[in-house]
Amino acid sequence: MNLKQLILIACVLLSFTLSAQEKISLKVENMNLENVFKTIHEKSGYRFFYSDDLVDLEKIISLDVAEAGIEQLIEILKTKTNLSFRMMEDQLIVVSPVGEKHGVMIKGRVTSAREPQGLPGVNVVIKGTAKGVTTGMDGTYSIEVPEEAVVLSFSFIGFQPQEIAANGQRELNVVLVEDIQSIDEVVVTALSIERDKNSLGYSITQVGSDEINRAKENNPVNSLAGKVSGLQITKSPTGVDGSSRVVLRGVASMLGNNRPLFVIDGIPMDAGFGGGGRWGGKDSGDALADLNPEDIESMSVLKGAGAAAAYGSRGANGVILITTKKGKNKRGIGISFSSGYTVEKPMVTPDFQNEYTQGAFGYYPSLSGNPPKPLADYPWIWSYGEKMEGQTLVNWLGQEEQMVPQANPYDAFFRTGSSFTNTVAFDGGTDRTTFRASITHQDSKGIMPNNDLSKQTFNLRGFSKLGEKVEFDSKLTYIHSSVENRPYLAEDGSNVVQSLAIMPRNITLESLKQNTADAEGNMLKWNTDNTFANPYWILQNKLNEDEKNRFQGMFSVKWNATEHFHLMVRSGLDYTNSSSKDYENPGRPSIATGQGSISKGMGNSMEWNSDFLGTYDKRFNDFSLNLSLGGNYRYNKYNSISQWGSVMRVPEMYNISNYRNYGTSEWFSKKQVYSLYALGQFAFQNYLYLDVTARNDWSSTLPLENNSYFYHSENLSFLFSEAFKLNWEWLTTGKLRASFAKVGNDTGAYEIAQYYSLSQTQTDYPLASIGGQLPHFDLKPEETSSWEVGTNLAMFKNRLAVDFTYYYSISDNQIMNVDLTPSSGYSSRKMNAGKLQNRGVEVQLNATPVETPGGFSWDVILTWSKNRSEVMELYGDMEFLPLAEEFHMSIQARPGEPYGVIYTTDYKRDSFGHKLIDKNGFAQAGEWKAMGNINPDWMGGINNQFSYKNLSLSFLVDIQKGGDIYSWGKAYMGLFGTSAETLEGRAEWAAGTGGFIEEGRSESNGQPNTIPIEPTLRWYNIYNKQIGTEWIQDATNVRLRELVLSYNMPSRLLAKLPIDDVNLSLVGRNLFFLYRAMDHFDPESGYNSGNTGNGIEHLSLPSTSSYGVNLKINF
Repeated sequence: MNLKQLILIACVLLSFTLSAQEKISLKVENMNLENVFKTIHEKSGYRFFYSDDLVDLEKIISLDVAEAGIEQLIEILKTKTNLSFRMMEDQLIVVSPVGEKHGVMIKGRVTSAREPQGLPGVNVVIKGTAKGVTTGMDGTYSIEVPEEAVVLSFSFIGFQPQEIAANGQRELNVVLVEDIQSIDEVVVTALSIERDKNSLGYSITQVGSDEINRAKENNPVNSLAGKVSGLQITKSPTGVDGSSRVVLRGVASMLGNNRPLFVIDGIPMDAGFGGGGRWGGKDSGDALADLNPEDIESMSVLKGAGAAAAYGSRGANGVILITTKKGKNKRGIGISFSSGYTVEKPMVTPDFQNEYTQGAFGYYPSLSGNPPKPLADYPWIWSYGEKMEGQTLVNWLGQEEQMVPQANPYDAFFRTGSSFTNTVAFDGGTDRTTFRASITHQDSKGIMPNNDLSKQTFNLRGFSKLGEKVEFDSKLTYIHSSVENRPYLAEDGSNVVQSLAIMPRNITLESLKQNTADAEGNMLKWNTDNTFANPYWILQNKLNEDEKNRFQGMFSVKWNATEHFHLMVRSGLDYTNSSSKDYENPGRPSIATGQGSISKGMGNSMEWNSDFLGTYDKRFNDFSLNLSLGGNYRYNKYNSISQWGSVMRVPEMYNISNYRNYGTSEWFSKKQVYSLYALGQFAFQNYLYLDVTARNDWSSTLPLENNSYFYHSENLSFLFSEAFKLNWEWLTTGKLRASFAKVGNDTGAYEIAQYYSLSQTQTDYPLASIGGQLPHFDLKPEETSSWEVGTNLAMFKNRLAVDFTYYYSISDNQIMNVDLTPSSGYSSRKMNAGKLQNRGVEVQLNATPVETPGGFSWDVILTWSKNRSEVMELYGDMEFLPLAEEFHMSIQARPGEPYGVIYTTDYKRDSFGHKLIDKNGFAQAGEWKAMGNINPDWMGGINNQFSYKNLSLSFLVDIQKGGDIYSWGKAYMGLFGTSAETLEGRAEWAAGTGGFIEEGRSESNGQPNTIPIEPTLRWYNIYNKQIGTEWIQDATNVRLRELVLSYNMPSRLLAKLPIDDVNLSLVGRNLFFLYRAMDHFDPESGYNSGNTGNGIEHLSLPSTSSYGVNLKINF
């Protein structure tokens, strides 16, 4: 079956679901009304809202209906209960006492701080009677009362009841105050099963659509930063559509994938990660950027293995469940329009020195060549020359020029970025069938002058019930994106940020812009080092582009076979077609002999998941159980072809046939995983819950004898406040929970067999080579065992809620490459070698310090988490495992130390830690040792929201305490003399009164050092001796991550318009630092989103602040 056939079938089935209807059969005897409502909800999906004070939930009734619609069933309930039932949107039924009409009419509107446009379904009752009405969709009501001197009682689930005397008034407008103690919070859990949060024995955080879309991040996952305890998100400053580093509860696999699994509407998605490497490359983004925030209903973060065990090996690092929006039951077709425009500017730029010219040792370079120009080699391309005082000298072009300080080159080079996003959505349906369709277009311009993105997203979602027993759910999503000129990173010679950071402080950017190439087309620049290019030549001549087409489809059928058993079958496809082109015009001798080059690639990836789940649920008086048995089949396929060429023949013709030398390579891989799993939930009297999960996977990437691996989880929840009937005034609910799980993790394709790579050759014989990695024919899956304990406390009528978790996990049989001796003929071997431990604490506090009847409220959410990792063991007597490297530094995993320790050469020191200075005044190299740790000491967030009627203000403060980052950008700027700290001692040395005095003790006499040295040599000395101490910086920072001012237009202004509501908001993201320990750069300046991507800074683009406006209109 090809892709077109799958799309056709999905479309036909989707069309079928939109016409389906539902019938209900129900037979209950002598059941109280509360359980009748629950039974109807389980069979139909309709939820009943009511006030406990007004509805007798213990009333016993019997029902016997067959093939009845929901309206017929409601009519029967009316006759048996003497209650009023009002059907609302979103399958809600509001229950209230039957009202009677009398003489005097009172009308008004009921609102809340969060629903200023009107609160539907509120019970409005005449005190002392059972007579009343409910508010309409816009919150309005009208009620006839027997006399004017009556008291009206306003009540609604989730709000504090109010009583107001009419006192002759004909209009009463009421603002209800939230009191959510009576609401059971429903969250989406593994396999997209909705559960009461109180029944869960593990930690879970759910974030709703409003929170996700509040500040309009193009990548919605970034909007979770600072809002979920234990979740670390770092947005890479690598251009538009760049990737993000996402780690939950620390790194569990030393060299493997540590990203949580992302699941969209029950279908897993391979999120991948992007970024460059030490020697360059570019960030091609990750799949997270393909998510459209406007289509998301909620995100559930399943933190521990106990929560995610149902997903098998892919859930070892936690799971983030994404539920997309469905249509709503409403009259007619609803239309929603959303538009957002933001601009972005560099948030942090380096602090440059603005006093000294190009040169070294206080001298401007001597001239050479014809015409005479300053020497263009080391050390004369540094900025340790003369003091700039307006003197006239010959510049890098051979022209006389006044030497004056230049502006910050970052400010002059980068443009103001922007993003313009528009979404139109249509939704509607009946109580049996709903649909939603949306179209989104995004145009983004990065701060790099030629870095642009264009993306379109089309989404169609349908849900329907056919008769009594069958439900259909389906979704189609198509995403097209194209990106031009992703920036080059790290030590890549095309990384223009490197050139900006080390460019002599007297050279103007305008001179580089106006003089990019000579008469022969060769690049013009001020230096001979191939690492540093003319940034404007790069913008014009080193270009890249990529395009991606992505299709995601899902179709599911649910069969309600009996009252207690249902079966769900689902299949989902995630298919991506991508192409890329990277090309350079002639003119740079270091690349393809200066005659131009090109590389092109095309690839297709597919993940197909099919699963089934049979569920049996039954209530036995005080006991209830829910048992599920299911299975999953996953098929991954990837193939690609790449081409390269060099020596361009015809200018500006970027086709492979236009290059003298060319070559082609291909790659493919396939992987299959079969799974069976069982889930059980057992409950006793609504206060004791036990969840059990068991799963077995069979992976095609492991040896036959080891390809089967079993894992399980056990979760316990105990609502002690309910069990002991605690009626303490300060405690609303109290829960203790515990969880244990054991999960596995396999490896990639073709890791257990020897294979050959075929090379192109002009001979008559094929040429093949064996890879440098020796396969392991007995490879076993990784294993992670974890447990957690915690408590959830709600106090003061839910004005204060505390969520506390302590967790511990240990990952064994780590799959990694182990170095081999050269005599073996191989460089490494894939092995099970290593054990890694993580333990930590997570705390979340939700509070409503202020909430008034006048419509003002203040809500605050505090998050705090701390994780400690430790490498327990490696393979055999292996001393360390290299994780990442940079000049003069290595990030390593060593037994007995945290994962991600930074090793470098320290200064030579005495027993008291003082630097030892030699007789000439220079610091000396000491030991190669652990000098830093890339992991933060702790993370936290403070999220505040102030609301008053139609206006709200929210802001998020994001905090990271501790953690270290190795800044090679600071090292380069120190060596080249462009940073502000290199000014120390220059004026004194030039005047002959001193110089740079290295802090420390004289090695010869132990006294404080007083010997001045020439500043150029000071910075060259520590570079030359490879001392890395100066470049390790503290990543502690406190930033204003998000600020939103929002206004909902009053409904009275829209009463005569075909508009339901209008929301206008001013938004800001990553606005400024309240505190930053790191010099020159944002600590979130890594060049990739991998495991150690937060540990190295190497002159990526500056991080940005964004400011914008959002408009949303619902018709």
